[in-house]
Amino acid sequence: MNKNIDKDVILKAIAPCAFCCFTCAAMKDGIIEKSSKQLLYYLEGYYEFNRINLPLRYRGFSKRLKALNRELEKMSDRPCLGCRAGADKRCCIPDCFILECAKTHKVDFCGQCAEFPCSRAMDFFKGKNLEQWIKNNNRIRESSAEEYYAFAVSKSHYHFFAE
Repeated sequence: MNKNIDKDVILKAIAPCAFCCFTCAAMKDGIIEKSSKQLLYYLEGYYEFNRINLPLRYRGFSKRLKALNRELEKMSDRPCLGCRAGADKRCCIPDCFILECAKTHKVDFCGQCAEFPCSRAMDFFKGKNLEQWIKNNNRIRESSAEEYYAFAVSKSHYHFFAE
């Protein structure tokens, strides 16, 4: 791997299936948790400021801020350490075998395996997950894990579901 990007950083951020753990809302130290902590930091005392200073007719806004803070607090302490570090199974696709398969084949990502795309994974993933699994791993295969990492952490893990 490229010396400019630490391999451990890439492996923590990107699961063996090439889905991006880093942008998952359940990921400990992921972008959602970090962003929630940052928003909480900047919103500290803001509810109280508005409660004291806003006219009564605008207090609905303050209540929404208080609710936002409660949600951000929840998002600031996520449970999952990522696929390679014993993922919180509540966050994963049920019965996923990819991590063990990657270990067996001594690869970091499916796209690095001589058997990619294998029939077992082709039967496991469905719909958009299958499309993304193929697309993501082809990107790793055609360029590198480092280039894929730079691409993957720059966007939503789930953007393709909104398309």
